[in-house]
Amino acid sequence: MKTGGVKLEVYRQKECGAAGTYEKYEVPYKEGATIYDLLLQIQQNIDGDLAIPNFRCGRGICTSCLLTINGKPCLACRTPVETAIQQDNFIKIGPPPKRIVIKDLVAD
Repeated sequence: MKTGGVKLEVYRQKECGAAGTYEKYEVPYKEGATIYDLLLQIQQNIDGDLAIPNFRCGRGICTSCLLTINGKPCLACRTPVETAIQQDNFIKIGPPPKRIVIKDLVAD
């Protein structure tokens, strides 16, 4: 099983209507991990204040984990880390497109 680490820029916004910024994280991962797995890892082990969507069906049915990954709308539960990695071992994660951000990656 392959393992590695990836650099993430994750959108952070303290509250609805506030200005947002991107925060950098470096996260280890195992082969087969999804973007949602990385976000959970950040929330549970690095930054407990990171707000991410609560629901994750893992099958791409509920769309509650829709995020902007490297500028494209993607389901975080169905997007493997390996396919999202850009140049320089980098992934940029933002809130879902055309939705009002409540906090960080959680939108209305």
